Order: sequence, then C-alpha cells, then structure tokens
Amino acid sequence: IMFVPASPEHVPAIPDQLPVEPPLAPNPPKLNNDYLDVIDYDDEEEPYEDLDEEEEDP
Repeated sequence: IMFVPASPEHVPAIPDQLPVEPPLAPNPPKLNNDYLDVIDYDDEEEPYEDLDEEEEDP
C-alpha cells in the first residue's frame, strides 16, 4: 500500500508476487503448523485468498 503512490504500475505486479511468495514459503512451515494446529481455520482463510487474487487482476 505504501509503494502504490511511488509506482502504481510496478507495485501491483511486483509486490503482489514478491511479498506473497517469500513470506509464504518460509512462513507456512512454522505459522501453518502453529496457527493451523491451534485455530485450525484453514477453511476460513481460503476466502481471504480469493480476495487477493481479485486484487491482483485489476
């Protein structure tokens, strides 16, 4: 969101794929096991991913 004003053309394409991949790789192994075992709301987290994909298109 902070990078949008700087480059709205390169921001929605780069930050959407860069910050989404790196944090999702090294985080899932620790966060997925921790928050999934305690909260177990993987099903409820899916809807949030749908919104991310819709924002990536526009």
